[in-house]
Amino acid sequence: MENSMRREYKAGVTKRRLQLGLACAGLLVSAASMPVTAQMIELPTGSVNLRDLQQQYGQRGTSSPTLDQVRQQGQGQGQDLQTRTRGTQFDSRMEAAGYRNENETPSSLEIQYRNRIGEKESQYKDRPEEGLRREGLRQFGYDFSANSAPSTGGLLSGAVPDDYVLGIGDELVVTLRGQVNNTVQARVDREGRIVLPNIAPVAAAGRRFDEFREDLTAQAQAAFSQTELFVSVGSVRSIGVLVTGEVREPGRFTLTSFSSVIDALLMANGIVKTGSLRSIKIARDGQTLDIDLYDVLLGRRAATDLRLRDGDQIIVPSIGNTIAIKGDVVRPGIYELRSGGGRPSLEAALELAGGPQRARGNRLEILRLDRDGRNQLIRNAAPSTAILPGDVLVVELPRDAMTLEGAAELPGDRGLSQVQTLGALLREPYVLRSDPYLPLAVIDTEDPVTRQRRYVAADLSRVLDGSMNVTLRERDRVIILSRDDVRYLASADVQSVLRGAPPPSLRLSIDSQMAEERLALAGQIAPQQAATAPEISKPDDDGVGPRKGMIGSVIDRSGGGQDRLIESDLKCRGLERLASVAADSNYRRFSVARLLGDTKPRNATEQKTIIGLQACPPLFDTHPNLLPFLLEHATAVQGEVRQPGLYPVVPGGPADSVISAAGGLSLDADQQAFEISRRDGNRVAGLTLAQLAQTPVNPGDIVRALNNITQREVGLVEVAGEVSYPGRYDIRRGERLSELLRRVGGLSADAYTYGAVFQREQARLSEEEGFRRAARELEQSLPSLLVNAENAQASQSAVQFIQTMITNLRTTPGVGRVVVESDPAVLAARPELDFVLEPGDRLTIPKRPSHVTVTGEVLNPSSVMFSTGLSARQYIQKAGGFASAAEKGDAFVIFPNGESEPLRLGTFSDGSVPIPPGSTIVVPRDPEPFSFLTTTRSIASLVSSLALSVASLVVIGNNN
Repeated sequence: MENSMRREYKAGVTKRRLQLGLACAGLLVSAASMPVTAQMIELPTGSVNLRDLQQQYGQRGTSSPTLDQVRQQGQGQGQDLQTRTRGTQFDSRMEAAGYRNENETPSSLEIQYRNRIGEKESQYKDRPEEGLRREGLRQFGYDFSANSAPSTGGLLSGAVPDDYVLGIGDELVVTLRGQVNNTVQARVDREGRIVLPNIAPVAAAGRRFDEFREDLTAQAQAAFSQTELFVSVGSVRSIGVLVTGEVREPGRFTLTSFSSVIDALLMANGIVKTGSLRSIKIARDGQTLDIDLYDVLLGRRAATDLRLRDGDQIIVPSIGNTIAIKGDVVRPGIYELRSGGGRPSLEAALELAGGPQRARGNRLEILRLDRDGRNQLIRNAAPSTAILPGDVLVVELPRDAMTLEGAAELPGDRGLSQVQTLGALLREPYVLRSDPYLPLAVIDTEDPVTRQRRYVAADLSRVLDGSMNVTLRERDRVIILSRDDVRYLASADVQSVLRGAPPPSLRLSIDSQMAEERLALAGQIAPQQAATAPEISKPDDDGVGPRKGMIGSVIDRSGGGQDRLIESDLKCRGLERLASVAADSNYRRFSVARLLGDTKPRNATEQKTIIGLQACPPLFDTHPNLLPFLLEHATAVQGEVRQPGLYPVVPGGPADSVISAAGGLSLDADQQAFEISRRDGNRVAGLTLAQLAQTPVNPGDIVRALNNITQREVGLVEVAGEVSYPGRYDIRRGERLSELLRRVGGLSADAYTYGAVFQREQARLSEEEGFRRAARELEQSLPSLLVNAENAQASQSAVQFIQTMITNLRTTPGVGRVVVESDPAVLAARPELDFVLEPGDRLTIPKRPSHVTVTGEVLNPSSVMFSTGLSARQYIQKAGGFASAAEKGDAFVIFPNGESEPLRLGTFSDGSVPIPPGSTIVVPRDPEPFSFLTTTRSIASLVSSLALSVASLVVIGNNN
């Protein structure tokens, strides 16, 4: 059994060696740009002439027999290698756990060190679904083989260095130019000599290439006159090297004389993590050479200095004593100590890790194992402290330090020996950025007893003027807020989260990703660009998950209308934390912040077209709890300030500080009228600006700056038509119509005051709302009305008529016309008709018209020339007379001033109502076909209202 296994092992090693040699030949043959020289490649099966291979490879359409042999042998070897390595194949569960290859799996030594420093690792065999994380301390130097391509055995490329030592089997190309012109290829024979024609043999084996070249040149010049000699190495000899010990694939490998220890180790697929990198042995001619790979990995020695010889045996022993270095160093990791090197100092050990990241001011601590194998801490170790095997060196920022973050010119660490208070920190030049937020800064501090971290608010304004100061402790984080950070408190995203709704930014991001998915399904963009489902990842050791985008829910209509979770590109842990806190809190919490979200449109037609979207500041993503903390300390500033909103304050701070933070007062502010509404319901009113500076403000208060009482209204009125100076005019409070008519220069000679159209915005909104309400009522009552219909044909006609009426009600714009008296003489005689104007009013005075409009159920609806004394029936006759569906008894007239009156037309009556010019006669439809509808009379009134709106719009349009 043992002999059988040994034969299989030797056969496997021989096959692998042959495969690698053939692969090297294939690499050289494929280099089409390589010069064709007479070089030989030594393989265990014989020599291969590179020139012959290149010539055969260059013939298009033909196949090289040698290459065919290489391919066949390579395919056979590939199958054999697949069979041999199947047992050591990388477990797919490890790949699912986050490791790219076997070398990234933590070794038992790495897990031991990580557990000692608190980086707990779950064992893969115990919980494979969680896997092991790649972060943490790793053994230094063992990834060079995993990240390196398989070695080609040190094949020659380029010129041979002068220090190359010739040996038996090397082939030399000697070229003579002069008296003798010849090129000779000669191989170093078993006697170690080079034999050339007409030249005495020259010893070559064991000599440097430059020494041999000088000797051969002297021999040639002695044998031939005026002849130059050129020597190059045509092909190098192959050597056999045995690699044993802690490597992945031990065995005997065929390399070239240029190969180094690194090449041999790579051929053995690298050193395993249980092997030593610093005590590698080379057995050569009865002697043992020690190799320290750290010299190569750290750049202290070149790999070419470790060249091998034929028959060398490389022995990789087990790993020796180790130490771990973590913290603020260039290369944290686990390092092996040199065997027999004594106890290195702390300073020398740090050099293995590249040294500290900071030139000075580091805190050095050592975790050392006691007799029971437990950690004992050595604080403030000196650089000369001797390091013992198993020590863990920790390089960190000194504990007597604090950190400055946020809106600072130079954020980062500060020593408490220089800045022991917040005031001392702010007195440093150029500490704060331009325009910081001064009413409140946040100190993330640690309780010295319980070690619990909490936020403490500080008023930078009072710190700067010396009326307040805060003593800083070690590990404090001073967070300076910027204007953008504070402005985000009143953003649409924050307001939506407080209401329990998704942030608009999240909805916008999800809509964008859904659009990309639809484009991907349509083939317009690549599928990998479309949004994908979120990856649920394991939290980090500090309890905070990796930075993933916020996840939102959307109804996937293409997938059956089910809810689907989509990860967006919106990243803001502050919003996520606020959503959690707001959901578990009562409504009184964040009450001031919620006030900004209570503003609703005044009516159904008013829409919010602008949303205050703002990107989440990075500060709230770094400190998730900061956003709820600031909202709890927020004070609302409203009224005549430049930037109304939410401003966090320190309890008891001066009220004028938030006014300054809001950009100051606007020009319309009354500096003698301020008001503060307290959180408990009390109110302080009538404050001046000077008193405001002496009045404290607390979180939850509302500070309001009142505006100046001015006689000028906010807004304009417009006068059009037959006046001397039409246009838009500002008005003062209480200004009347007669005053406005005098300001516009009075009426023109053609003015027709009886037909004036006066519009008011509030009346227009009410009119439109009435139209929409009537349309809804008609639409809701139509089905029940049609059920009672006895005549199907009449029912169908009624449906068409009602539907047309509903469409007209929804599309006809409101005019807002109010019947007024605009004749200056009448207003002077009757002051009660002279009303007060409002901003937005519009007065249109037309020219005196010369026609009367007849519309409705007449044969030819049109405008008829006005004639004095004509009755309503006579105007109807001029329009062609009544149509068959006309209801004569319901005909009415709309006078030019907007009033209307029934005409009372009958068999014996032509209507006694006088018809002035500019009037509109409306003949409605006979309700008899729709007598089953109880809404007939209401429809008639709606027809009258629509006719009045149309008539008014005609007058306005003619005078614009």
